[in-house]
Amino acid sequence: MNQPINSETRFDSNATSQIHDALWRSEQRYRALLEATSQAVWSWSPHGGATEFDRSQKWWEELTGQTMQQQTRCADAWLDALHPDDRPLAQQSWIEASTNREAYEIVYRVVGRLGGWKYVRARGVPIVGPDNRIREWIGTLDDVTAQHEAAIERDRLLCAAETERYRLEEVFLHAPSFMAVLRGPKHVFERVNDRYKQLIGGRDVIGLPMSEALPELADQGYIDFLDKVYSFGKTHIASDAKMLLKNPGAETERILQFVFQPMFDALCNVTGVIVQGIDMTEQRQAEEELRDIRSRMEAALEAGAIGTWNWDVVADRFYCDNSLARIFSLSSERIVAGDSVSHVVQKIHPDDRAHVQQKIDSAVLSSNRYEASYRVINDDGTWKWITARGKIDRDESGKALRFPGVVIDVTDWKRAEEELARLTVESERRKRLYETFLSSIPDFAYVFDLDHKFCYANDVLLKTWGRTWDEAIGKTCHELGYEKWHAEMHDREIEQVKLTRQPQRGEVPFNGTFGRRDYEYIFVPVIGNDGEVEAIAGTTRDVTDRKLAEEALREVARRKDDFLAILAHELRNPLAPIRNGLQVMRTAQADKNAIANVRDMMERQLAHLVRLIDDLLDISRITTNKMQLRCTQVSIADIIETAVETAGPAIQEADHHLEIALPPYPIMLYADITRLGQVFSNLLNNSAKYTPRGGTILLSVETPQDNHVVITVRDNGIGIPESELPTLFDMFSQVDRSLERSCGGLGIGLSLVKGLVEMHHGTVAATSVEGRGSTLTVRLPTVTSELSDSLKKIDEDAGDKPSRRVMVVDDNRDGANSMAIVLRLLGNDVTIAHDGIEAIEIAESFLPEIILMDIGLPRLNGLEATRRIREQPWGKSIKIFALTGWGQEHDRQRSHDAGCNGHLVKPVDPSELRKLLA
Repeated sequence: MNQPINSETRFDSNATSQIHDALWRSEQRYRALLEATSQAVWSWSPHGGATEFDRSQKWWEELTGQTMQQQTRCADAWLDALHPDDRPLAQQSWIEASTNREAYEIVYRVVGRLGGWKYVRARGVPIVGPDNRIREWIGTLDDVTAQHEAAIERDRLLCAAETERYRLEEVFLHAPSFMAVLRGPKHVFERVNDRYKQLIGGRDVIGLPMSEALPELADQGYIDFLDKVYSFGKTHIASDAKMLLKNPGAETERILQFVFQPMFDALCNVTGVIVQGIDMTEQRQAEEELRDIRSRMEAALEAGAIGTWNWDVVADRFYCDNSLARIFSLSSERIVAGDSVSHVVQKIHPDDRAHVQQKIDSAVLSSNRYEASYRVINDDGTWKWITARGKIDRDESGKALRFPGVVIDVTDWKRAEEELARLTVESERRKRLYETFLSSIPDFAYVFDLDHKFCYANDVLLKTWGRTWDEAIGKTCHELGYEKWHAEMHDREIEQVKLTRQPQRGEVPFNGTFGRRDYEYIFVPVIGNDGEVEAIAGTTRDVTDRKLAEEALREVARRKDDFLAILAHELRNPLAPIRNGLQVMRTAQADKNAIANVRDMMERQLAHLVRLIDDLLDISRITTNKMQLRCTQVSIADIIETAVETAGPAIQEADHHLEIALPPYPIMLYADITRLGQVFSNLLNNSAKYTPRGGTILLSVETPQDNHVVITVRDNGIGIPESELPTLFDMFSQVDRSLERSCGGLGIGLSLVKGLVEMHHGTVAATSVEGRGSTLTVRLPTVTSELSDSLKKIDEDAGDKPSRRVMVVDDNRDGANSMAIVLRLLGNDVTIAHDGIEAIEIAESFLPEIILMDIGLPRLNGLEATRRIREQPWGKSIKIFALTGWGQEHDRQRSHDAGCNGHLVKPVDPSELRKLLA
């Protein structure tokens, strides 16, 4: 069963595969030649413009040996390097392209730098300018010698393959050996030849699996051999094997010599088995014939790649077969008559000749064996690589008599070797590129093998592990110290990717060298050429900061929602008594005391409502950097007095005891007294609000140090939880929502305090023990003596001012009438208009000194009415003040652009009116 097989049997099974392999390799060589071809690019301007010939001239010199000096000798010097037969066509192609202003392409031969002829493809494209003249020519030169040779070789191989296919078909059908083609794992008969039919008694087996067609072979082990060949792709050879066949009519035992040869597709997958063999029982004589046939067919298949020679050393006559003659480009006459070995050596490349001659001489003189690799010239002037091997026959005295040997054309192997070297260099370059990229990104990048072990990890992941490459690669998550649940989770996900070929995503915390962080990751399959998953790649991103930012945004949104709810509640609080007061005034008109009490109540609620809106506007101005301070030199005592005056009613109402401790000397600040008064009144109100009735509030001013003064507001109220202190001054931050609502207010007071203090280049801080009161500390810069001297100004008494002619413009009649009453009570002459057109008409006749102009008016808005008044000669000197409920910075800018002297926000405080009219 395991004896050597006859060589003829092996040939028939390999013939078809070798032909296809040869064709496949030829096509791959042709594609490699196309991809590896280098080109030279040139440009030339027919009008003396910039040209670019350096690279093409160097390329031309490297190809043809014509130096750059020789090329530039004259315009047509390059034609000297062309084959004489190609020069006219090359010159004519250029002339026609230039005349017709069209691209040209031509292939011509040029002399090779090392001899012979090279094929060059020349292309040129004209660049035509706006004047329809050629401004420049751009072209390429491409060495297509290899492509030309490959095309010739391909045609020859295709012709040879078709001839051999036909011959092999005939061999298969009529071969003296039995042959069968089996397909698939069940070994279904696809084809059998005549000898095989004869062997199995003429049974019809086509389309049947071996186990059904020849069931008697199952118990003899032959189907097991076929299974192994199909599974492992390895040939099984049997010699003198006994096979019992139950042919129709009688059983017969045959002695066979056969081979089971696997068949492969283009992806090297086994698709079937070729059965080939000889019935040694009756066909002993056929062995020699099959041996001769195989020998002749091998010689025919290898004729183009292998040649033999025999050198009569004594007579110096060199004889060879046709194959070697083709390889060395020797004439048939010299083959028949014998040639001198020196003439054959002349066919070797000049750079290799001395080396080969020395090897020949050494073999003849002292060695029995000879081997050398060198280049020989082709008929077209190109070179091919061959390997030569031989053995010296000597007489009894040791004198060399004959020198037989073989040569093998290894050009394809050499080219493949060069291509492999190029691909190796390119592969290393890409590896360095990918490594550099993956090492520079902040995300983790890694690859698992199918056993869940890391086979790649980038630098940032290694740093997170605190491991080196050698310590980490080849380890699983569990072996790298991942928590048990974490490692098992990734094991399940890797298996899921392998099973489904779908990505797996997740988010997980991990303790690394950077601490415990949150990460999101994705695992994706890496599919191999066979369509199967060969690895699992993954990337992981640190999302800790993003999640913290998202949580912070959610907290801000929550606080904002709470604030809006409180705002709605607080705005309704003063509106309810105002509405009730209006009802009382309608129903109790005769009761002057009731109306007076209601009016006082309504004024208080209106003032409260105005304060709420002012706080909102102040917060808006601060957060948008539009708050403007009116700073003057002011004493801290005046600021405290203003604050106490504002907060006094709330303190008195809660029956609190207020203590104020001031230094005995003045402390001067450069500040906006109104805004700092607002700061300390807010702090005092805050203490009054959150201190149980009858509490104590202490406001103290410390002696300045380092040009700063510290003002402290301390109470014995409910205090602030320690956890709330870091966000106490944040927008929308509230310590106790339920208490906040019970005490009233928007909860933006401390945020407003912080903004105003920082605008004065100061700081504010809070300390507290819950249940034992709070301390809020403000630190502000003081005015130095030098600055105080520069800021001193003497106020002049404005004295009494005469009454003014004033026009009030408002489409709200109640608003216009109430404002007119106030102005008249102040001693002014007042008139009223209710739309923009009416305002212009009345102003022309009344000629007011001051106009209070509402913006949203019918017929013509207040801004446009202002512009038209300003266009009139009588209107240029009038002071016009916008009077509106809109008070943002862009609203004030629009008023200014329309020609207003100022911008007042409803409701207007009477004191502001007095200043305006002064």
